[in-house]
Amino acid sequence: MAAIDDALQALTQRALDELSRAGDDASLEAWHNAFLGRNGALAAQMRTLGQLPVAERPGAGQAANAAKQKIEAAYAAQAQQVREGELTRQLEAE
Repeated sequence: MAAIDDALQALTQRALDELSRAGDDASLEAWHNAFLGRNGALAAQMRTLGQLPVAERPGAGQAANAAKQKIEAAYAAQAQQVREGELTRQLEAE
């Protein structure tokens, strides 16, 4: 199970690193598709859980869900920040 934990940790870190560079709606949408989308990296990682031995699946599933929640929360925060920045730019332009 250490391998799946390491993979999830690496995926989470990579997702958060790339998310921090998403500065507009287009890049946020591309990031969302790449990591949280139906064919994204997280979905691909979660599909591998079925290949684990039965005894390891519950723990790996919990770790995967925790990673997903962390990534989704970071996405929501970044999306809010981008929207606020765009609104500020629009107001300044007027």
